[in-house]
Amino acid sequence: MKLVKEPEKISGARMSGPYFLPLCTEASPIQAVRFGLKFLSEYCEKEKLNYHLRVNLDRPE
Repeated sequence: MKLVKEPEKISGARMSGPYFLPLCTEASPIQAVRFGLKFLSEYCEKEKLNYHLRVNLDRPE
């Protein structure tokens, strides 16, 4: 049995939300962006890099 994800309704006011691993061809582009931002944030924290992401999916400008 294969699990089917519901199509995601995206609001222009708030883009944050869940993503599912592993990313596959069924993932939406915004899920890939969410994963990439989280991955980069955790990498910078782990490597103790003094870098803060300027992308905020909760408040797009």
